[in-house]
Amino acid sequence: MHNNWSIGLAAAAMLLAGSAFAQQSPASSKGTMNSRLSSADRSFLQEVSQDNLSEVKTAKMVEEKTQDPAIRQYAKDLVNDHTQAEQQLSSVATSVHVTLLSQPNAKQTAAYDHLKTLSGKQLDVAFVKDNLRDHQKDIQKFDGEIKNSQDPSVKDFAAAMLPHLQDHIRLAEDLAGNMDMTGKAGLNHPTEAVSQQALTHNSRNESANNQSPRQY
Repeated sequence: MHNNWSIGLAAAAMLLAGSAFAQQSPASSKGTMNSRLSSADRSFLQEVSQDNLSEVKTAKMVEEKTQDPAIRQYAKDLVNDHTQAEQQLSSVATSVHVTLLSQPNAKQTAAYDHLKTLSGKQLDVAFVKDNLRDHQKDIQKFDGEIKNSQDPSVKDFAAAMLPHLQDHIRLAEDLAGNMDMTGKAGLNHPTEAVSQQALTHNSRNESANNQSPRQY
């Protein structure tokens, strides 16, 4: 599964690089949009950057502390995926002249500090629960950005990252189920965390993938 994520993120990076180049090209009509980036698009980029930084910091800590091999692998994958996502986000932000923030926000820092005090099963359960909640919010955020963004490169970034967020929450749901977490850690209808647009997007990807054997 992780190989598929890495390949997907690499492909997304190539597409986003092309989009960013088009934004910066003087010959492109898109280039004139940089100075008029909406406040919503600007906030989206900055918030997602903080989300990535928080996810990487937390997952690194959990990867070191957990005794569960499945949790450790999930944390390792989150570190790799969100690191790559941040690199791609930085490229987009540069193309539209947005300065990203350098650290997680206060709420994310407090959540990290609390998680760091836990160990064993308590740590694993809290980590999975946080990921279910946070990725649910992320999917809704990215879905809204795809629908409402006024900037092509920002919209392309959101569309490229959304399937990977889907993968993350589905794996978190699997981990929750394996740990007998009632109601998938408080999500009464966890599959609703994936918006209808995300499901449609994934269905198209699955249809394409069915043309050749999946590798894990």
